[in-house]
Amino acid sequence: MKARSAWFCLAAAFALIAVGLFAAVHIPRQAANAADVPAEAPVITNLPVSQISGVTLRMGEDAVGLIPSGTSFEVIGREDIVFDSSKLAALVYTACHLRACLLYTSDAADDRILSDPEPLSAYGLDAPRAKITLLLPEGDPIRLFFGDTCSVSEQVYMRKENEDAVYLISAENAELLLHSPEDLRQMELFPPDLDLSQLTLTNASGSFTLVQNQNSASGLFEMIFPVSCTPDWAAVNEKVLLPLKELV
Repeated sequence: MKARSAWFCLAAAFALIAVGLFAAVHIPRQAANAADVPAEAPVITNLPVSQISGVTLRMGEDAVGLIPSGTSFEVIGREDIVFDSSKLAALVYTACHLRACLLYTSDAADDRILSDPEPLSAYGLDAPRAKITLLLPEGDPIRLFFGDTCSVSEQVYMRKENEDAVYLISAENAELLLHSPEDLRQMELFPPDLDLSQLTLTNASGSFTLVQNQNSASGLFEMIFPVSCTPDWAAVNEKVLLPLKELV
């Protein structure tokens, strides 16, 4: 009985070895590499945020500049938006500490090669959808260009100026970096639950204040300044409350 068990274990071991050899021979090296991020991911940028003297962001036709100001950034270019300082800090930090999931390069000495890079148009990098420029106190700025999203992995192709290599960065990093100015605004200004009990509106003609009638089952608003009266509640809803809710 013991001999039979030993033979069974030995046969199972040989079967596992055979399966492993088959997989090693028949699974393409490129496909295996594409499934995992390399243990030593290729470095795209690696510099302290404190060394940055400025950042420019361009997404399509939108462009803004960021100037370090203490622990935050002064934004130049979109004075109509109140920016979220934490979003700006996350974007700049990610841009300064960026690693690639995969690397396409013609450098045969690099063991992280997947294939020789195709023309930039194959990655949407002939006309990049976004550009981030890191300005340094000394030396040339670092320009990062962002192209298409990979249809398989949702990762994004990118490259650095004056480099032939094409990088593939994670979807998470791409989401942090590829923000429009509107995406970077301070969302707390527009709370998801717009529960108004009093509202003051001011324009060039003056101001007036509306309060919700707590004794009204329908929640109608009444004017208390500059005069006390009951306005047309349908007009208040259409011209005041609905436009505010659209900002959420």
